[in-house]
Amino acid sequence: MGTPLEDSGFSVLGVTEERQPTRALVKVSLKYNPGKNKAGVPPFKGWVVYDPDHSWRLVEYSVDWNTVSRHAKFNYTPAGDEQESIRSISVDIETTRPSGKVKTTGVFEISFDPVPDDVFTLSHYGFREPAGFGRKTVPWYIWFGVAGILCIVAAIAFRWLRVKSQPKQPAGSG
Repeated sequence: MGTPLEDSGFSVLGVTEERQPTRALVKVSLKYNPGKNKAGVPPFKGWVVYDPDHSWRLVEYSVDWNTVSRHAKFNYTPAGDEQESIRSISVDIETTRPSGKVKTTGVFEISFDPVPDDVFTLSHYGFREPAGFGRKTVPWYIWFGVAGILCIVAAIAFRWLRVKSQPKQPAGSG
């Protein structure tokens, strides 16, 4: 069984621009009617709002099934020094039952902890790093050699400065 998007019963009713004070969004209205002989996803009608200025991220959606209506808004962190990420999702669900309508509202707060760099290595999970990967350290003798060469260069530079700063003695006065 495929997804509703692959089904012939799925259709896009329209695409419109939705203007807000600080940005323009895109609203896609859609409908799905799987037909009488198909089980699985029930028929629905609704819309989805995307933000084209932020990689077409989901901003809001509303879907109506026979007895359930669901509406959600996605809130993101403001643009700043860090990468934008989702901060919360507000969901309203209204269910029609024989005894009446039941409305449920919820807010899902989402937070992210910083991820240390070593989590992205195999050794963090107890595996050996492949040849040529992982942290490479410079052997101590290389550092010792570099320090020795720098000392020799400094000695030559100081000798040259000392010879250059001495006054020249006239020829034949010695």
